[in-house]
Order: sequence, then structure tokens, then C-alpha cells
Amino acid sequence: MLARMRSPESAVYRRGLGIFLTETPLPEAPKHFFRPLFPRNPLFPALRSAPTAVSGASRQKQIPSSKIVTTLMTPPNITHILKVAAGIALCSTLSGQAAVILDNTLAGTNPLTTSLGSITVTSYQAKIFTTPVTGDWSLDAMKMALYSQSPVTGRNVFVSLMAVDGSNNPTGSALVTESFVVDLGTTPAYYDFDLNAPNWSLTSGTTYALLFRSDAPSSSTSWTQPPTSGTYTMSDGFTYVGTRRSTNAGTSWSVNSYNNGLQLSAIPASIPEPSRASLLAAGCAILAMTRRKRRVT
Repeated sequence: MLARMRSPESAVYRRGLGIFLTETPLPEAPKHFFRPLFPRNPLFPALRSAPTAVSGASRQKQIPSSKIVTTLMTPPNITHILKVAAGIALCSTLSGQAAVILDNTLAGTNPLTTSLGSITVTSYQAKIFTTPVTGDWSLDAMKMALYSQSPVTGRNVFVSLMAVDGSNNPTGSALVTESFVVDLGTTPAYYDFDLNAPNWSLTSGTTYALLFRSDAPSSSTSWTQPPTSGTYTMSDGFTYVGTRRSTNAGTSWSVNSYNNGLQLSAIPASIPEPSRASLLAAGCAILAMTRRKRRVT
């Protein structure tokens, strides 16, 4: 409470939103009260009681309540604030979460065989798949089952995304290619590779070929398969079409039923984050919707 002495025998008291002029002879204790900020808000039950009447001979000049401008916030408005704020927070932070769209590795726990599924400078293996009818995606990561008939260091594995022709064979130039360097032993194992997702965009309702090859000069480098449960499990609307193999560096292709150990992960297209200006405008709109003023009568 701020007090300002107007004369030796009177004082001005200010408190809350009410402004009261009290002329009380000193040293008698002043009689005063204040008008609550939320007079009808059930969240503040202690403030809902009516103002206390002034007793005694004190003369009090009170500004009529009809002249006091107050702000009223009710529970429905508070709920609305929370809902809108949650929506804005969701829009500003929402991004796609990676999903496993193709897998026959059982998350890297499926046992592997030493069967030969070579990928070399001339032997290519391609996995054909179709994206969901709605929604664009980006490939994010993959897991491959690899080994070598003799230990090798610094083996380069190349992965390319390609379009397909009417027979679902890879065709044209690669849409994107990434290479990975691995050290291979004679025991089959799963190797994880992270893709640069922004470059691996997938258009909805489109069939693609994912082509695999290496810089191995012979058939020593193998992309092997699990002995059981080798069928690919698809999710999120992706469809597995089949496998194609080339032994002449992609000049011709044939249908192949070899289910190489593979797991693919993808993320849905990110939702653009709103700009700072739009967030500020939304915040101002929320404040405008949730404030109601009692007009001065």
C-alpha cells in the first residue's frame, strides 16, 4: 500500500484496482478496503466476499464500483488458452519421427547365414518399393547384413535411389547416392548406416528402386540373408514390390527372390515451423480473446 500525506490530518491510500480517498483523523486507525482483481472468479474464493462496510464516524470518499474498470478471466477462457497454446507449441516443434518401413532383421536380432549374395562393381541388388498414397517421406537410415569371405578393411558400399520403368527395373540416373566405408569380417553381422534424410525425399504414391553395390572386384563381399523369417515386413503404407538383380553393372535386370537382410527407416515430411511474427500475432490474438473489460458507465 502506497500512502501519500495530503495534510497533517488526512491521508490518501491506494490499493489494488480501487482508489479510495480516506480522510480519517489521526491517530484513529484508518478504515479501508480494496476491490479484488477477480471479483467473480471461483479460482479466488477468498476474494469473492462483498466489500466490508466502513464503520464509525470516518468519512470516506469511495469511487463507485461502476467507475472502476476491471478485468474478468473465467475458467472457460483459461481452458481455451491452454488448448490454443498447446496447439501453437505443437505446430512450432512438430517434426516427423523415424519409422521402420521395411524390415526382415527383427531389429538386428534375426540370425544370419553365410549364403552368398554378392554385391560388387558389376553385381547390383535392387529393392523395389512403393510409397504411401498420401504424404511425402524421406529415407533416414538403414541396416544391412554383410560379411566377406576374407577379412577386408575400407570396403565402399554404395546406395542409390532410382526411378523404375514399366517392369519395375531401375532406370535412368540415380536420384541420390551415398557411400559408406566398412570393415568386414568373415562372420555375418548387421551394419547401421545413417542417410542424409533431406536428400532422400520420397514422393507419395511413387515406386522407387533402392540399388546396392560395392567396390569389391570379386564376389567376396556378400549381402547375406536371415535363415528364417526372411520376408520383409512393411509399415506406414509402404509396399514391397520385389527384388531385381544385375550382373552386368545395371545393363539388364532379372527378378530375384533373395531376401537380403535389410531394415529401412524413414521420416514423414517435416511440418514447417511458424515464423516468430506469426507466433507473436497468435499470442496477441489469444490475449485479445481472453480479456473482457467492463465498460465505464
